[in-house]
Order: sequence, then structure tokens, then C-alpha cells
Amino acid sequence: MLRVAMKMLLGDRAKYVGLLFGITFTSFLVTFAASYFCGFMTRGFALIAENPGADVWVMDPAVESSEQTTNIPDSALSRVRSVDGVTFAVPLALATADARFPNGRFQSFQLIGVDDATLFGLPPLQDGVSPTVLRTPDAIVVDPGGTEGKLQTPALAADQWPYGKPHLAASKDEQAPTAFYRLIPDSFKPRPGVPTRELAAGDQLLVNDHRDVVRGRAEALPRFPPRPLMYTTLSNASRMLPPERHLLTFVLAKAAPGVSPEELAARIEAQQV
Repeated sequence: MLRVAMKMLLGDRAKYVGLLFGITFTSFLVTFAASYFCGFMTRGFALIAENPGADVWVMDPAVESSEQTTNIPDSALSRVRSVDGVTFAVPLALATADARFPNGRFQSFQLIGVDDATLFGLPPLQDGVSPTVLRTPDAIVVDPGGTEGKLQTPALAADQWPYGKPHLAASKDEQAPTAFYRLIPDSFKPRPGVPTRELAAGDQLLVNDHRDVVRGRAEALPRFPPRPLMYTTLSNASRMLPPERHLLTFVLAKAAPGVSPEELAARIEAQQV
């Protein structure tokens, strides 16, 4: 019976190929959906998990997650600090910034601005680098945020701006479309086969015509969806980002001994009304 069944299955090649394609595509969809769900459930709260010292997160009432946010007035920080039962309260800002790499390539980062005084919100840094390096002028700390190959910069100084003629340095795997080559001068065409490495301390990025210096690599939790992360102080973030009325996204508050987070949240909410 098994031999007869195999002959019937393989007898019509079109149906057999269609069956294999259907099973393969269905398996792919199931695996993709499961991976998406697992990534969301394990990495969607990474920003909150990085700051376990905060008992209460103060934000705009319309904000439902740390992925879709809107800013609040800067005065909210002082109002939260004035609430009875708050041990300390620090600001935290989230924004999106496009950074220009030394090879002319640009990459979108999630910019996280932490408190200048306490640096609360900054994850540990690799290689034992002190968090205080973030207080140096124009300092930033970067992390891949669960991505791969997004922090690549030319390994040789000759392939970086402003050395030599202006050009885009492309890694071995990067290929520009033929139509793109026709639209740009020869001096701006990507140079193939340029050796690259990941960003390290001392590298420079350009954000909104503002020069920033990488002072270290963070050990941040991977994000979902994955995206490169850039940490800096709130004062430096205000210089890097375009002017806007409100820069503050969250206020992180710590409850005093004997005060539960639920009680403190209710006090803060009553104070804000």
C-alpha cells in the first residue's frame, strides 16, 4: 500500500511540486508568526527592563507602550519631584536621529537621552568603561539593539571623510543599483571592497550637522523591532535634535520606603490634574 501511495503521489509532478510548495510556505508562515510573537513578548519591554530602579513611569496619558510615545512638558519633572513619597525623579527622552557615518552612509538610531547628573537610564558599558564618559563634550554611547551589520564603519582612515576626494565607501557585500551610478559623479561612487569594522571609542558621527564622538559600547537589551541605539545626556540630546517645544518623554520616579508604587502613581496622577 505504501508503494502504491508513493506512486500516486509522484505520478502527477505538478500536484507533487504544488504540495511541496504549499507545505514549505505554510511552515515558513508558522515559523515567522511564532518568531514575531516570541520577539514581541521577550523584547518589547526592553526599555523598562533596563531601568528596574524606577517604580513609576510618568508619561502622557495617551501613551500605551514604550514604542509609540509623545513628549510631555519639561515642567512635569518638577511637578513629579514635588509629590510626597517620591525619593527621586529623573528625566528620560526618546527620539529618532539619523547619523552620518565617516564613509558617508547614514543610519537611523533610536536616541535615548538620560539625566545629566545621575546618568540614570544608561545601561552598563562594555570593557569596564565608566558611565561618566558620557559627560564629556559631544559624547554618545552606541549599541546594535539586536541588529547586525548596522554599526559598520571603514577600518582605514583613507576611506573616511574628509580624507581625499568625497566618496562613499561600500563594504564587500554592498552593491548600488546601476541607475544610481548614472545619477552621481564618479568621485561619489561607492568604492567596493572597503574593509569595515564596528564603531568603537573615538569614532565620530554626524547628527543634524552636530559632531558626536563615540565613547563606548553599551550592553543594552535587544529591541523589538531591532534598531541601533544611541545613548547621550539630555543636554547633548537637546543640541543634537531639531528644536521642539517638548523634549521630555518619561519621568522615572522612585517610591519612598513604605510607599507602594500603586499609591505613588495615584498621588502623581492626582498632582497632575
